[in-house]
Amino acid sequence: MGNFNGVGSPNLSGAEVAVPLLFDLFNAIDYNSDLKWFEIPANLYKRKVCSESGLLPSNYCTNITFDFAISDKSHNEVCNLHKPVYVNLDETIQYCTGCVPSSQYKKVVYPVYEPELTVWFSQNKYDFNLPPSHNSECTAKFAAEGPKILSPSEDYEYLLEENSTQEILLLAASDSRVKTHYWYINGKYYSKSKPGERIFFQPQEKELKITCLDDKGRDGKVSVNIKFY
Repeated sequence: MGNFNGVGSPNLSGAEVAVPLLFDLFNAIDYNSDLKWFEIPANLYKRKVCSESGLLPSNYCTNITFDFAISDKSHNEVCNLHKPVYVNLDETIQYCTGCVPSSQYKKVVYPVYEPELTVWFSQNKYDFNLPPSHNSECTAKFAAEGPKILSPSEDYEYLLEENSTQEILLLAASDSRVKTHYWYINGKYYSKSKPGERIFFQPQEKELKITCLDDKGRDGKVSVNIKFY
């Protein structure tokens, strides 16, 4: 469809010219035939999966659908997106196993997304269900992985103009259970932020050791080189 010389024409549009022809072609390919295009392979079968992750459903998955799988080929990974969380009765405080009270609490299942996805959701104002903030009086230290620092990166050497006001972005991601990040630069406290929140700082030294600590006591660290010119 279109002009032979490749020049566009306001009189030719995909919706008015190409799409009707496409439908005519599809309808011409034996539209009402009882014959199948191909036989379903013997090792292909349908199984239940979590409609949010595409993985085999766990006991906490509520949205289930069917998907095709290949015998002895497809993965058997079980969904770990939905996780039970201990909260108080009005679901405003989250508890861990180290601070859960003896009474007045319940278990609620929340989706816990990967840190990068949580940041993307927040930045794009995507509505998703977050667990409440962790108990502020908890003294337990978590052994799991800490914040993932997205910026700055150890893969680059940063070139900054000397005596300028140029700044470097601090950005870290955590799962949706984390509410606060605390930033340290060369061992000195710099600022706090929310996961996925962008903050900036003006480097004064050539070698930087940057630490991001979350409200569960876990940390992430990067070492960055600055070159002034």
